[in-house]
Amino acid sequence: MSSLEVTIRLGTPEDAGGILDCLVSTLAERVWFDRDENEMGITDPSVLKNKIREFRSGERAYIVAAQGDKILGFILVVRGGIKSTRHTADFGMSLLPGFRDRGIGTMLVQAAMDWASEHGVEKLYCCTFDTNPRAVKLYEKFGFVREGVRVKQYKIAGEYVDQIMFGKILN
Repeated sequence: MSSLEVTIRLGTPEDAGGILDCLVSTLAERVWFDRDENEMGITDPSVLKNKIREFRSGERAYIVAAQGDKILGFILVVRGGIKSTRHTADFGMSLLPGFRDRGIGTMLVQAAMDWASEHGVEKLYCCTFDTNPRAVKLYEKFGFVREGVRVKQYKIAGEYVDQIMFGKILN
């Protein structure tokens, strides 16, 4: 891993283009996400820059894996937005295809857990497809438990995909 010289840090507005490049690359695979690049929503780096600038500390964060100026992957952590879910945070992750299975996902999930703990989050949760064994293995390695399965939740490339919901109590 040291030969990659990967830095895990909070994302900044200047990372918006790299975050979008990473997301578009992953979406184009049409395997790991519930939407494609046309359904993505934000496609303009300047719009994402402004959104990141508007993030309030402890509410949401992009945590990026960077190699120099290049964003290799990111995890977005979003705290629950209403009183009854303030103790929770959801996350989603994306890694560029050439940088998977190199420990970067592990570093990002650890960073998300650290961020959540630092901000008083008691439960962290996420979802993945049953067709993503890397993610399933990663989340289980960190002690996330399967909280449920949404059977045939998505239809991607003509095939049904189940969505697995994971959660971990941090405190």
